[in-house]
Amino acid sequence: MNEPSLQHVPSSYVPVRLKATSNGLGVAGFALSVLGVVSCGVLAPFGLLVSLAGMFKPPRGFAAAGLAISLGGCLILALSGPKLLRATSAWYTTSPMLHAAGEASEMVKGWREIEEYADENGVLPDDDTGTFIILEVSPNLMYRRLSAKKYEIRLAGPDEIPYNADDLVRRYDTSAAIVE
Repeated sequence: MNEPSLQHVPSSYVPVRLKATSNGLGVAGFALSVLGVVSCGVLAPFGLLVSLAGMFKPPRGFAAAGLAISLGGCLILALSGPKLLRATSAWYTTSPMLHAAGEASEMVKGWREIEEYADENGVLPDDDTGTFIILEVSPNLMYRRLSAKKYEIRLAGPDEIPYNADDLVRRYDTSAAIVE
C-alpha cells in the first residue's frame, strides 16, 4: 500500500530553462564540411557558411569543427577546382553519348542532301560530287558511292582520323530504303 503520493507544486514555481544540448546549424555545417572534403571541396563553401552561422549559437563544438574542416575543403577546391573543371569539360566534350548525338545529326543532314540530289537527278552522285555536297553540311563527313543504288556516309570518330575502326559509318540502299 505504498502508493506514491502526488505532491502539490507551489504556485511560486518558476520553470527553469535548460541549456541547449545541440546546435542544429553546427551539426549541419559539420556534415556539409565533411561532404565538402569528400566531394573535392565542391560542398565546402556551403559547409563554411552553415558552420559560420552555427558559431553564433551554443554549443559551438560541431560548428567550430565544421568551420575548420570546411576551410580545408575550400583550400582543396581552390587547388583542385580548375583541374576538376578541365576534367569535367573534357569528359563532356568527348562523352561518347554526346558525341554520337552530334554525329547522328550531321549524318542525317548529309543523308538528306544526298537523297535530295538523287531525287532531283535520278541517280546517286559520284564520289567527288557526293563529297562536295556533304562537305557543305559538315567538313567531317565523307561520301562514297558503292553501287548505282548504294552509298555510305562516314564520319571520323573521336580520334578524328578517317577510315579507321572508330569511324561512324552508315550504308544506305536507295532501292529498298534500308540503312545498314
